Amino acid sequence: MAINKIVWLGHASFLFYLDNTVIALDPWFDNPLFPKDFKLPKIDYIFLTHGHSDHIGSVSEIINQNRDVKILAVFELALFLKNAYKLLPSQILGVNVGGNIEIEGLNVKIVNALHSSSVIINNEVISMGTPVGFVISDEKNSIYYSGDTGLTMDMKIIGDYYNVTYAILPIGGTFTMDYTDVPYAMNLLNTKNIIPMHYNTFPQVSVNLDNFKNICKENNINAYILAPGETLSLL
Repeated sequence: MAINKIVWLGHASFLFYLDNTVIALDPWFDNPLFPKDFKLPKIDYIFLTHGHSDHIGSVSEIINQNRDVKILAVFELALFLKNAYKLLPSQILGVNVGGNIEIEGLNVKIVNALHSSSVIINNEVISMGTPVGFVISDEKNSIYYSGDTGLTMDMKIIGDYYNVTYAILPIGGTFTMDYTDVPYAMNLLNTKNIIPMHYNTFPQVSVNLDNFKNICKENNINAYILAPGETLSLL
C-alpha cells in the first residue's frame, strides 16, 4: 500500500491518505491556520512525535470520532495516552528511537529529533520520553517527517541510510530550526524536496515566505508550500 496524498492542516498537522486508511500526524485541529471548512475524514492511525500540546491537541477529538483508532508514539507518551483515554493495549503502538514498525504496508522508522517532550497537568511538567521523527516508506517514496527539531547530524544518517524523497521540516525558528537552516539540512538529507511546516501559526514562528522561497531557489530546492487544507498528490 502506498501514500496517495498528503494534506497540511496548519502548524505540524498532516493527514496521509492511503487507499482505505488515513493517518494523522501530530494532530492539532484548533491551530489558528486550520481550514475552518475542512471536513475531517475518519482517522485510523495517529502518529505522534512528542507530547507538546500543539502536537497532541486533537487526540481526544479523534478518539471520540473513532474509538478504535491506533496511536503510534514513544513508549512513555503512548502509555500516558492509553491510561488517560482508557484505550486497549492493541490500540497502542509504543516505539522508541531506532525501532521500526510495519503499518498498512508502510515501514515506519523511528529517528532522533532534537527537541523536548512533555505534558502539563495542573501546572506540573511531566516528561513524555524522548522526541522523535519518522521515516515513512512505501514502494514509491520515503518521507522524512522530522517533528519539532533543530539541526542535527542525525539528518546525515537519515540521508545516507534512506532514499528520502520528501522532507517535512519545521521552518519557523524559536522552538525549532528556521528557514535559513533548510539548505544545510537538505544537504545532510540528500534530497531536494521539502514540505515546510511549523511556521506562521503565531508570532514566535512567523516566516516571510518570499525569503524562504528565495533561499530554496538559490539552492535548487523544490519547496512544496501547501496552503492549509491543500493536497499534495503523490500518485
